Amino acid sequence: MELKLGRRIFNVTNKDLILDNGKVFILITQKYFADLVYQNPTVSKTTFRKLLKEGKIKLSNKKYVSTICEERYDLYEFVIEDNE
Repeated sequence: MELKLGRRIFNVTNKDLILDNGKVFILITQKYFADLVYQNPTVSKTTFRKLLKEGKIKLSNKKYVSTICEERYDLYEFVIEDNE
């Protein structure tokens, strides 16, 4: 499935994950090169809600543990059928 975030288009699969840290949604399994560094794309709240409402993402059993403060954050995984 192709996902347009900003001006970039990312090809996401069932293995891709979105991190919800309470402030921003980050597609942590994809990267792009900008300003001389690799960055993870952010997902807008509108796009995130749309994907969740359409059933294209769901809450994963996995949790992301921060290395700095050891907080646990929710991860969402994509639900993509093979014919898409």
